[in-house]
Amino acid sequence: MDDNGHGTYVSGIIANIAPDARIISAKVFNSEGKAYESDIIRAIDYCIQNKEEHDISIILMAFGGGIYNTSCLCDSNFVSEEANLAVSQGLLA
Repeated sequence: MDDNGHGTYVSGIIANIAPDARIISAKVFNSEGKAYESDIIRAIDYCIQNKEEHDISIILMAFGGGIYNTSCLCDSNFVSEEANLAVSQGLLA
């Protein structure tokens, strides 16, 4: 269930650009548009672990949040670490 419509909207764009693409979803945000880092990490890990079974070649994480701070490097949080693991496994995140 896409509570806020963003995932459905993005999937629709992908389906129009790449009509042969198969899309699976891993919902991590609640109805208020909030998510825990642990849920995001679990979704990325699911894609890594099931890459072959579901023929997953790309992970699209269309979300943002927080305040950008130039003194904070993107690679210094747990979600970024998991995303980098996905990239190392051949999944573009």
